[in-house]
Amino acid sequence: MPLDSSPLPASPEMPPPERPGSGLNFLVARTLRDVEEAWGLVYQAYRRDKLIDANRHEIHATRQAVGPRTAVILASLGPELTGTLSVYADGNDGLPLDSVYPAEIDALRQAGRRIVEVGLFADRREHMNRAADGLFELMRFAYYFAIHMKADDGIIGVHPRHAPFYMRLLGFDKIGPVRAYPTVCDRAVVLLRAPIRERASQDPRPKGLAYFLGHPLGPEAFAGRFLFDDPQMPTSRIGMFLADKRTANAA
Repeated sequence: MPLDSSPLPASPEMPPPERPGSGLNFLVARTLRDVEEAWGLVYQAYRRDKLIDANRHEIHATRQAVGPRTAVILASLGPELTGTLSVYADGNDGLPLDSVYPAEIDALRQAGRRIVEVGLFADRREHMNRAADGLFELMRFAYYFAIHMKADDGIIGVHPRHAPFYMRLLGFDKIGPVRAYPTVCDRAVVLLRAPIRERASQDPRPKGLAYFLGHPLGPEAFAGRFLFDDPQMPTSRIGMFLADKRTANAA
């Protein structure tokens, strides 16, 4: 899934926040209901941006994200969910971006690199600066989940005009050409990679990464996260959405 469904300026100058102070609360989904609400928001945002077709479950997800190696991160303002982002570690089913960049991602695996992909980003707010601020804190959680999973590399797929934002602030590099992404109506995507340990020891560090390292999250932030082992999964909106996708792909 592309990371950037919500609009960002082509080369935003927004600095990383000095401290979490937006009034938003950030945490990791702990229940099936949490995840359904998060991926329901993804559906709404992707439909708003004409990235996906409508479906009867009003959910958007990917099968590789459904499992114990995933963290679904939530941003809320009071009781209202305002944003979400998901992080999924590589496993037997591969990663969503394998469908577009199989050779590039396999090259990382063959080099012995452990990979996480970040995607399924959505924000309820359409004002670009506010959405970017929320994204930055969600990415901080994603960064520490990658460390929690002992990953070597984080990868994202973004629209080419948004790539400078991630490269400048977070130290991503382009490792794949611009291609069409069938999952999101053939929108353009480019593959970016951040080598986690190498960037942490870089001097000077990218500004965003320096902020992450100055505001660490311990493993307790991910304790009790939802592991997709709820017996209601098959009959949930997520389970039925994925079942419909399997049926459509088999037809």
